[in-house]
Amino acid sequence: MDDGNKIVNALWIGEHLSSVELLTIKSFLNNGHSFVLWAYDEIKTELPKGVILKDANEIFPKSKVFSYKYSNQFGHGKGSFAGFSDIFRYKLLYLHGGWWTDMDVTCLKPLDFETDYVFRTHHDLELVGNIMKCPKNSLLMKKCFEEAVEKVDENNRDWHLPIQILVDNVKELGLTSYIRNFSNQDSWNLIRKFLSKNIEIPQEWYVIHWVNEEWRRNRIDKHTFLKKSLCVKLADINNVSIKKAGFFKSLTIRFKLSKLGFGLKLFLK
Repeated sequence: MDDGNKIVNALWIGEHLSSVELLTIKSFLNNGHSFVLWAYDEIKTELPKGVILKDANEIFPKSKVFSYKYSNQFGHGKGSFAGFSDIFRYKLLYLHGGWWTDMDVTCLKPLDFETDYVFRTHHDLELVGNIMKCPKNSLLMKKCFEEAVEKVDENNRDWHLPIQILVDNVKELGLTSYIRNFSNQDSWNLIRKFLSKNIEIPQEWYVIHWVNEEWRRNRIDKHTFLKKSLCVKLADINNVSIKKAGFFKSLTIRFKLSKLGFGLKLFLK
């Protein structure tokens, strides 16, 4: 693997990681990447061997960290650090370059793209930044950071605003040819199936994005999983210790993942 693809960066805010985040780390390490985890606080969860832990204050001061005060147009987002994370990744990739991943992404095979930029397709927008690659000191990340830090704060109600900043600048700088379709769509209907069944993964996928915000909205347990799910299969492949649900817990999980459970939650909201 060449140096431009070797390093994968991520941010974690908090002291504890769930099985989902540990799977993210292990999956990239197991596919030959170096994994740099940027954090503001001491991580009390035991991290996989080989993780490089760095102080996030080197990129952006902890005093500037924020979470959203309000829900967005999709009915989720309140309490999320997503907007801050977008600002952080733009600054980090400007300073260091390389790959960025969110902590709800499982690597399926090495990210061996030969281009300097890689962006992921999205079902609503032209692209999304939850996993992407940029060179150091790029004008793209400079522009995205400067615009995002000015427009995105804890009062933002537009979930797509930080992403739209990325989209607009990719277009303006003529970088749309670097958009790739190399993972699943950000569809909760699809993720529900991954969490309940062992579904075959298309060979062209490099990663799976688990869409963490939908887990938060639907209150899905990130520590206990159905035994015959794709998530458990991937955890086993990557030697991640994961709790498998017993009979009664399985019933609860299956109901939450069902269309009836999801519809009832929306009805009662």
